Amino acid sequence: MDVTIISFPFEQTGRLLRQLSLSGEAGNVLAIIIYVLLGLSPCIAGLWLKKKGSFCRVDYLLFVLSAFLFGVLYYMINPGLFTVPVAGSGKLLLGGSFYSFLLGYLLLRILKKTAEADMSGLQRGLRVMLYAAFVLFAGLTAVELCYSLPAAIRTAGMENSAGLAPGMENGLSFAGGVEEGASLTVTCFFLAFQSAVNVLPYVLNLYLLFLAIRAVNELLREPYSDKAVAAVKQVGVRSRQALALVVISGMAFHVAQLLCRNKLSRITVTASFPLISVLFLLAILMVAKYVEENQKLKRDNELFI
Repeated sequence: MDVTIISFPFEQTGRLLRQLSLSGEAGNVLAIIIYVLLGLSPCIAGLWLKKKGSFCRVDYLLFVLSAFLFGVLYYMINPGLFTVPVAGSGKLLLGGSFYSFLLGYLLLRILKKTAEADMSGLQRGLRVMLYAAFVLFAGLTAVELCYSLPAAIRTAGMENSAGLAPGMENGLSFAGGVEEGASLTVTCFFLAFQSAVNVLPYVLNLYLLFLAIRAVNELLREPYSDKAVAAVKQVGVRSRQALALVVISGMAFHVAQLLCRNKLSRITVTASFPLISVLFLLAILMVAKYVEENQKLKRDNELFI
């Protein structure tokens, strides 16, 4: 993952606040107000939870997170004050540490709430998690298509202009003359092909999340209705199909690249496996099978009685 992604939006916020502060006395006052409000946002969230009556001991971490956020924003505004031995890693360290702390807090809160919840509460929590996962996979899709793919195409264009072939990516690379017959158009097509293969699991996850959210809504309305059973069964079927499609797309890309190798000025050799996406698909499939079996058992018991 690129440094700019990990440090987003702190780096951009820090740069904006610095420019605002240097614009004049009024700008400096406004920058301080924005800085304080942003830094206090986790505290405000904690107070809101307390007012709502859903505050728990884990939520005290929000006040620690607020102090952490003040520090991160301060050093993003004044990056020269945050010294690290490895040049250019300061913003990566700050952003990554904050996101790690934030995710840790969210996981601890989820564990706390799930331990106290009944079945209905767990189903509502599951729906919230599904919405959060939907946002995550939509963001990953946007990063791949709007950032990674254009950057790869620009790099291929510069390498083609310089007459250099980068060789193999992901750890092994060599420079040399571009083979005669290599085409920038074909190379860009395969970069887009690879990007489509990378983004396919995310898109399928979004589709499955839509189906899963609909199934959870049906379960909340009437757990053992025919509509709920059909919705859960559909999630299971589509999960199996999605897993097959993810695997086949990766195979197709590498076979096509092998066949067109003499036309490419940039060759990508990966042994990557979309572990997170596959685990997610398997988890949905297992949950769907579990709910389906539970509903079948319930109906069998009703028939027996």
